[in-house]
Amino acid sequence: MKKATNLAAALVLLLVALTVGSGTPAASADVVCPPTRAYLYTNDTQNLATRLGLNKSACADYYISISPIVTPGPTFGEPRDGAALTAVHTQGFHALAELRPSQWEPYAAANGWYATGVKLHDDMIAVGYDPARDTWAVNEVGSPSTVAFATDVFNGGLHNGIDARQAFRDFVHGLYDGSSGPKMPGVVFAADAPQLAPDVTDYLHKLSAWYADAPFWQDMRSYVSVWAQETYADPRAWGDANVSLEDRARYLNDYFLHGLRGAEQGNDATAAARAFLDEAYVSLENEIYPSDGLHGTPPDPGLTGMLRFISAQTYAQRSSLGTRLGFAVVVTASNATIESRVAATIHDSQSSPIGACTATGESCDFGVPGAAVTDSWRPNTNEGEQVAVSLDGTVSLTFDSVSARGSTWFSSSPSDEAPTGWTPAGLTYDIATTAVTSPHVRVCLGGAGHVFHRTSDGWRDITTSPGCGVADELGEFALFVDVTPPDVTCAPAPSTWSAIDVSIPCTASDGASGLDDLAEPSFGLSTSVAPGTETANASTNARLVCDNAGNCTTVGPIDGILVDRKGPSLDCGSAPTFLLNEAGAIVTASALDAGSGVPSASTSAPADTSAPGSHSVDLMATDNVGNSTIASCPFSVGYALSGFGRPIANAPTVNTGKAGRTYPVKWQLRDANGSYVSTLNAAARVAVQPTPCGEFATDPDSALTVTATGATSLRYDSEANQYVYNWAAPSTAGCYTLFVQLDSGQALHAYFQLS
Repeated sequence: MKKATNLAAALVLLLVALTVGSGTPAASADVVCPPTRAYLYTNDTQNLATRLGLNKSACADYYISISPIVTPGPTFGEPRDGAALTAVHTQGFHALAELRPSQWEPYAAANGWYATGVKLHDDMIAVGYDPARDTWAVNEVGSPSTVAFATDVFNGGLHNGIDARQAFRDFVHGLYDGSSGPKMPGVVFAADAPQLAPDVTDYLHKLSAWYADAPFWQDMRSYVSVWAQETYADPRAWGDANVSLEDRARYLNDYFLHGLRGAEQGNDATAAARAFLDEAYVSLENEIYPSDGLHGTPPDPGLTGMLRFISAQTYAQRSSLGTRLGFAVVVTASNATIESRVAATIHDSQSSPIGACTATGESCDFGVPGAAVTDSWRPNTNEGEQVAVSLDGTVSLTFDSVSARGSTWFSSSPSDEAPTGWTPAGLTYDIATTAVTSPHVRVCLGGAGHVFHRTSDGWRDITTSPGCGVADELGEFALFVDVTPPDVTCAPAPSTWSAIDVSIPCTASDGASGLDDLAEPSFGLSTSVAPGTETANASTNARLVCDNAGNCTTVGPIDGILVDRKGPSLDCGSAPTFLLNEAGAIVTASALDAGSGVPSASTSAPADTSAPGSHSVDLMATDNVGNSTIASCPFSVGYALSGFGRPIANAPTVNTGKAGRTYPVKWQLRDANGSYVSTLNAAARVAVQPTPCGEFATDPDSALTVTATGATSLRYDSEANQYVYNWAAPSTAGCYTLFVQLDSGQALHAYFQLS
């Protein structure tokens, strides 16, 4: 607090477990309002307590400070009792024993700061403070301040050769513990820069550095229940008549809440401070009248203006933290008017913030000459459309719309749980805001993976572009990458032969990023065996299947597939010969297949023996998968021959005779049934071939066709059932072979030696 005016803070106690005093007040049966705790620092304890009691809110607990003894002597700095303490207790309020570390530095130098805190705890109880309802209030830490110890705690430096922050931690620890009796969490007043300071950058930077001292704030959370920020608003930053009530309240709250927002906006670095201040933070209104203008206290706007300023500040507090109210009531004139207005604003706003402005004779409107709002204290998330917020250089957000500004921050933790198929690519960010936003928010986590949002059903992929996604609300977000290729399953290769190329069905899936646009969830891998080929080791093609994260897997080739696209081979063997009109004549060929095999090793077909000569029959073999082969197998049809009839002897007998004579050549032809054949066309020709007498010929191909003598060249003797041909023997002596060549391809031959 600013010591020239002995200012301390009035705070709203948090609605949490670490509360001070006797508990939540009970509202009367006809009043509906939330439980409120109001902390008031004052230099006029007795009068303020009385006036608050005259207009007491049924829903509020009041905590009122009592300044320490400032008279030099053995009790200097001790908690004050007497009339002030009695006045507070008489109204049923809670007393705050103001304690100033600067008054106890000599004692602490000799005994230590923890022991100093223990002593003051015990001294409070000794003079009548009730630990069940009252507590202590340390005034002050922070900067700027006229007290070196306060600024040394803020800056984190040494004070009189010892660590200032550790000394303060020890002090509040001792105040909490005492030497006996119940523990007593208390209040700390914190100084800050004036609202209209020309440049608050350095202050805010140092404040963030202080908030990053996690052990300090962990101790504050253990031993302190209320952190009262001395936000003495400046009427010159409020009294712009052209600005609406709501907007004035927003600008007031920018200053009132800057201490809390600084802890919120520090993300992980200020997590300990945020955890404490979220429960303990209270801002203090400026009820300093008249202002002396010293030590950062702003000038007052006159009595009427000050009364309306008080109402406007309470409206702003009720519109933000709501049930946490703080007041610095320092008056040296018009005490009753100022203090009554404070009481009225608390009481009249108990059910609605606007009550602070609408009670009889009250208003939140006033024009201060030259007044203008300031943007110096705005949080990181402000009103507008498509509002971009960058958090710590890693996380960035874009809100579709922000209708009421506030802080946005994150707390990060290791991503120890991942959706199936995904791998964490960073931390999990629990993102929160106090701004009022709608309807969607774009979240970017500074990586190239997929952004997931944790819902009641688990992680949900909200990715719209690499590293970014859109959600309906804030919460936990994490970046995951898909490092697993798609899962592809193919049916086993068939174990049987196929007459056509085989297509093996496959299915692909990717439970993480999903299959890319080129990947089909169902496809086939096929063989490509050329027609006329058979193989027991055919292979399919291969296929590349990729997901949307670029992970790919190659499927195939699958080999060992049985494909038979070739018909069996047929072997006709030697051409069989059948007799004319022979019944049951069969031509048979052997069948062989190196692929699927054949159901039978041979195939047959009936032979047509109705005509003599060379013929063929088509035989077909089919393998076990339906491939067929047709072969034309030859056979011949002939006559049943009995040789030449008399007088010619059949070979190998050599007939002797005279050259130039005519010899009757006779023969008979029968079919398979023994019937005589009489058609003259059966004899294709008669030929003779000169032959060395030692080497009679059997092949008529080079023989000369001979002529017959007599009336006919060839005739059939139907009585003797024989063919007759009168052969005119060559006129030259020698050896000859006589051939009768039949239309069946058969030949009769006889040997002659002519002289």
